[in-house]
Amino acid sequence: TAHHARNQRAQARFKAMDKDGDGLLDAAGMQEFLEEVLVLPDSSEHIRKEMCALLIKISMRDMDRNNDGRISMEEFEMWSRRNGFRSLVQQTMEHMQDLLN
Repeated sequence: TAHHARNQRAQARFKAMDKDGDGLLDAAGMQEFLEEVLVLPDSSEHIRKEMCALLIKISMRDMDRNNDGRISMEEFEMWSRRNGFRSLVQQTMEHMQDLLN
């Protein structure tokens, strides 16, 4: 089913970000992952680190339900059902464009 496939993708992303394998994500690990995979327009490439830091700050605020500074698989799956890094990047880029115009 679509729900099962979405959960499998979320679990794969989570595992890719969980560098130490402890079952929890922190902002540093998530930012490192996002910096590796984020594709930005050439005109925005110079702000990669800053963009990733902003995206992770927004994501952490939304994901971290118990405010412990770490994201469990459950928190990540719940967030992934409503959001995703791709849509977050798109929304952030659109917002930045609006601010610049």
